[in-house]
Amino acid sequence: MQQPRRVEVRWEWINQGWEMYSQQMANWLLISLIVTLISLIPIGPLYAFIFASLGVGSNSDPKDIIAAIQSSGISIIATFLSAVITALVQAFSYSGYYHVAMKQLRGEQFSVGDFFAGMNNFVPMLVVTGILAGVQFIGNLVCCLGSLATLVALGLLMFTYPLIADRHLSPIEAIKTSLDFTKQNAVMFILFGIVAHLIGGIGIIVCCVGVIFTAPLLITTVSCAYRECFGSPGSYDAYQPPPPPSYGGYEPPPPPPPSSWQ
Repeated sequence: MQQPRRVEVRWEWINQGWEMYSQQMANWLLISLIVTLISLIPIGPLYAFIFASLGVGSNSDPKDIIAAIQSSGISIIATFLSAVITALVQAFSYSGYYHVAMKQLRGEQFSVGDFFAGMNNFVPMLVVTGILAGVQFIGNLVCCLGSLATLVALGLLMFTYPLIADRHLSPIEAIKTSLDFTKQNAVMFILFGIVAHLIGGIGIIVCCVGVIFTAPLLITTVSCAYRECFGSPGSYDAYQPPPPPSYGGYEPPPPPPPSSWQ
C-alpha cells in the first residue's frame, strides 16, 4: 500500500470541502435528507419502549420522565439501546457518504444509488464505530474520560472511514494507518478534527433540520484532507493533460541532430 506523505494540517481543507460540496450540492442534500429520515426510524420505537416501561404518557411533564428514568434500571437499557442505534446509523451513513465522496474525488458524478452501493463497507464501518464506542464507554468508567477520548479520536482517527471506503482496509488496518499518520502532528489534527465535526453538526441548533445542510460538509472536508495526506489518483483537482493525439498510428520522425553532432 502506498505510504502516506507527511503533510501539515491546512485549514484550507475546509474551503476545499465547501467547494467539493457546492459542486454537487443537490445530490449531497438529497442524500443527507434520506440519511436523516432513515435515522429517525429507530428513534420512535426506542422512545415508545422507554415510555411503556415507565408507564408514562406523552402528556407527562418532561422533568417527571427524566426523574423516572434516572430512578429506574431502564436508564441503563435505554443508554445501551441508544448506543447500538447510534452505531448502526453512523456505520450506515458513513458507508454511503464516503463511497460517494471517493467517487467525486475521482472526478465522477454520483447519485443516490451510489450512496447505497457503499453498503458493501457497512460491516467494517460498524466494527470501527463499535470500537470507538467501546473506548468512550471505558473512558467514562475512569473519571469521565470518555469525552476526552472522543475528542482525541475525532482528529487522530478521522481518516479511518475514508481508508476503508477508498482502499478497503480492514478496521484494524485503517485505524492503525490513520493513527500512524496523524500522530506526527497530533495536536493540530485533533484541533482540525474537532472543528470539522463542529461544522458538520452546527446545523443541529436550527431545530435539528439544519444538519441536513451541514452534515455533508464534514464528509467533504475530511475527504479533501484525506486526498492531500494519502493521495487519491484521478481526483478532480489533480488534472493531467492528455497525450497529444496520434494520426492513424503515424508518429513524426525525430528532428535531425544539430550539425555539431555530425
